Amino acid sequence: MNNSQSLFAKQKMNDFKSQMPDPNDNAESSSEYSRWRELCGIQLKEKLRLNIKKRQKTFEDVVSMAAMKISRDSTLEIISNPPKFKITNTITTEATNVMCSAIDAWPGVHLSQCKKLPPIFKKYWRIADNWWNRQKGKYFGDLFFQPILHYSLHRYCK
Repeated sequence: MNNSQSLFAKQKMNDFKSQMPDPNDNAESSSEYSRWRELCGIQLKEKLRLNIKKRQKTFEDVVSMAAMKISRDSTLEIISNPPKFKITNTITTEATNVMCSAIDAWPGVHLSQCKKLPPIFKKYWRIADNWWNRQKGKYFGDLFFQPILHYSLHRYCK
């Protein structure tokens, strides 16, 4: 994501934040639950983007520091002063897009399965966030970490 896209995404997020209900707002109708589902999707995708950036930076830092340590300690014969490890934008973009599509496909809280309907946005958000926390593991493994290990790290080690 380039700077203008990032700026646009931040502005869009700020626009939606201004529409966010108070966490203690009550649901008055099914249209309110529909709006909450949409707003949760926006929040989940923003949380996902931040999470991917954090994981990417951590992964890159760990690999780069390990390569420097191996080089410094002469554990293996590798080039001196190895370059910084970078994960390709293709991997992060594709992983983000597929995970955002999964979030978009989420139908919302299954109200018919709730013993008690979430009366306030805060409780609805908690259910949405818990749903994504259960789902994201398989996506991160298959779409983020596997391509990093298979392509980026493999290419870096050559």
